[in-house]
Amino acid sequence: EGSQQHADAAGSKVTKATDSSDGGRSGASPWVAAYTMMGVSFAYNFGQSFFDGFFILMCAERFGWQPAVLGPILTALACLVFANSGFLYPRLVKRFGVVPVAILGLLCIASGLVILGDASAIAAVAASLAFYALGVPIFTPSVPTILASCAPPGKRGMVLGVDSAVNTVARICAPVLLGVVYQRNPAA
Repeated sequence: EGSQQHADAAGSKVTKATDSSDGGRSGASPWVAAYTMMGVSFAYNFGQSFFDGFFILMCAERFGWQPAVLGPILTALACLVFANSGFLYPRLVKRFGVVPVAILGLLCIASGLVILGDASAIAAVAASLAFYALGVPIFTPSVPTILASCAPPGKRGMVLGVDSAVNTVARICAPVLLGVVYQRNPAA
């Protein structure tokens, strides 16, 4: 109930999962929102696996960067993600709400990946990593909150478990599918 009120206060379109007066028969099905969020979560995890699997390879091929260069870059990225998680995320949620912050995070992640995909200059890689380091820590903690708020009471554990399984499938499929694409056209 508290998560639901927080999500409603954030201006989300998530409706109360069930209404005790009518047994949950009125309004939109909470499953539509849960399945939609699981789809978004799948897409995020697919993209995350793409980044994890191909960022190092891309930078080595495009810029000739060796592990001595990439290690500190990935460490700095992890530090930015950590700092944003601890200092930025709580302030953004308090000011704007969970759903708008999740949307902002997803837009930042997508922007970072799009810029990275076409990066031919070091400045573009830096910009893509900045967007990515902002987006990841403000999107990922929002997902379980949103899922819990749109799942029917008594089904929250199941919804979160299915989401976890869906995310695992995304993390398995992404490297395989993108490896096939890379093998067919390494210059892409």
